Amino acid sequence: FTTLDFKSCDNWFIIPTPKNVFDFSTIESFNGLLIQFYSQKELVFEKELRFRNNKPKLNKIFKTDIHDFPFFNFYEMYHLEMYSNLDWKNIKTVIDCGASIGLFSYYCYTKGVSNIISLEPNPKPFQYLLENKTNNQTCDSNAISISDGSLQLFQADHNSIVSSYKVTPYMKDFGEIHEFVAPCLSLESILNKY
Repeated sequence: FTTLDFKSCDNWFIIPTPKNVFDFSTIESFNGLLIQFYSQKELVFEKELRFRNNKPKLNKIFKTDIHDFPFFNFYEMYHLEMYSNLDWKNIKTVIDCGASIGLFSYYCYTKGVSNIISLEPNPKPFQYLLENKTNNQTCDSNAISISDGSLQLFQADHNSIVSSYKVTPYMKDFGEIHEFVAPCLSLESILNKY
């Protein structure tokens, strides 16, 4: 690997991740690592390291070609069950702001929520949100803001499911940053609309 130029890479991280930061051994569906090295956006090395072959607990396969699937959201919902203490029987409506491809919206559906409003202004994840839609879910491409109108948002090339109202230092680690204008509604307008 001495011929690879890691300094020119636009983002990378090192495995193993320290156990006190994230303990992969506690995730039943974590089966191993896919190690890839790129040079100027071209794959030059790939190796899969399998530790086990456990199947994930979630039956639904989310439609997406987005490489940066929201792993940590999946982990907190389905493995840590961080929202299991909510009184789901009495929650009739959920507004999922920044719904991305619909992971949390689907989680609400599995908990019996009868009315799910999923807001996602970013065009790329919105197309997958529509494909992952459940029968009691309304998908809306508006952002949420303090007033109706439009909002300038930013997203990075290699993290296309996340958008922000300002460019953050973190975003710069994920490639070129693009801006887009999204229509937005206030919470009051969303409640009146649905």
